Amino acid sequence: MDYDLAIIGAGWAGFSAAMYARENGLNTCLIEKDKIGGTCLNRGCIPTKAFVQSAKALSHLQKIPSFGVKPRGAQFDFQQAQNWRKAVIEKLSRGMDFRVKKSGVDYIQGAAKIISPNEIEAANKKISAKFILVATGSRPARLPRLAYDSRRIVSSDHALEFTEVPEKLLIVGGGFIGCEFASIYGSFGSEVTIVEMLERLLPVEDAEASRKIESAFRKKKIKVLTKTDLFSLKLDEFDKVLVAIGRVADTEGLFDASLGIKTEKGRIVVDDHLRAGVGNIYSAGDASSSIQLAHLAAYEGRLAVRNMLNPDKPVKRDTRAVPTCIFTEPEVASVGLNEEAAKKAGINYLVKKLDFPANGMAQIMNETDGFIKILVESGTGPARDGAGRILGATIVGPSACELIALLTCAVNNNLSKDSIDNTIFAHPSLSELIQETLRQ
Repeated sequence: MDYDLAIIGAGWAGFSAAMYARENGLNTCLIEKDKIGGTCLNRGCIPTKAFVQSAKALSHLQKIPSFGVKPRGAQFDFQQAQNWRKAVIEKLSRGMDFRVKKSGVDYIQGAAKIISPNEIEAANKKISAKFILVATGSRPARLPRLAYDSRRIVSSDHALEFTEVPEKLLIVGGGFIGCEFASIYGSFGSEVTIVEMLERLLPVEDAEASRKIESAFRKKKIKVLTKTDLFSLKLDEFDKVLVAIGRVADTEGLFDASLGIKTEKGRIVVDDHLRAGVGNIYSAGDASSSIQLAHLAAYEGRLAVRNMLNPDKPVKRDTRAVPTCIFTEPEVASVGLNEEAAKKAGINYLVKKLDFPANGMAQIMNETDGFIKILVESGTGPARDGAGRILGATIVGPSACELIALLTCAVNNNLSKDSIDNTIFAHPSLSELIQETLRQ
């Protein structure tokens, strides 16, 4: 079987690449060993956010008496929340399957192995292709001293499949995965403890954002233990121990070392154009990226195909404006530089910050916990409160993961403070708080 492009992995990177390849006339096959949609659809972004929606509904119930609504007899049904999660996955899975078939991409179910720069074995077939794209994603990282047993010591995959809400849940790792599950199961009624070896939760985010989330967790009776060794705790006191220490590239057994494809800690080493350095093999998404986000994976999948189509004018991967979205309560979102990164880079900047209580829509919604912080370039001389380039932003609060899109556009297009200031925003809206923040 001969193709222009063979893609291994039908997650967000592989699927996006396949759609873009067919739009540009490439004869394409998409190989997947598990389920279409990969981690994002089946075990990551989508199912966790379905749970987040259930948690938000529970939180909203506590607030709606302020609006004159009395929710008599409301109860939480965990099994129905599970049914909702599964229904969302099923609908989106059918949609992706339909789009693949309609596009003319050949879908091949089975594990794949690259046997040469232009050949793959999959589903008892030998597949030849001018280009190969590796988009196999990632899997939960393991702790050597705490092996998963899928019953009590669990990964994020297992935590989505619980049959009942754990009474006492220990979460190991204070990154975005651990914090999202802490927020979810804390809302569902678990007695949650989250432990992190570093000084604070969300250690790569803005320090003020970390403090705000720690404060919000403590208000929800979630126990936060930072600068703490997991093994200093009595693990047998917990019904479930969720290990959420990150993810590793899922490339094991994909190719022989003799093929010459280089890896670092399992990740495929690629250049700025996403080439793996062997023939016409490329890689996109978690299989090769240190930034493991589905939206970046989708971007990389399309970029890899674009560079295959234009080998004389390849485009470099640009990660200046990759938004991070953390669906805790309140939400946390960021893009571009935070203060720590700006200081490290030696960039002069001004901090513009405003709290959500200053916003009319936030007051109407009764969701005022949080802030917007925006970094604006101040030039090389004395700080001037004028038209400066927007360097980055952090939002903690309602709809932060939606609001960050506007600031992502600003960072990506080198927009200035004045370009936002001179734009008319709807009133009342949460988004106008961005403009008001820049006017501080």
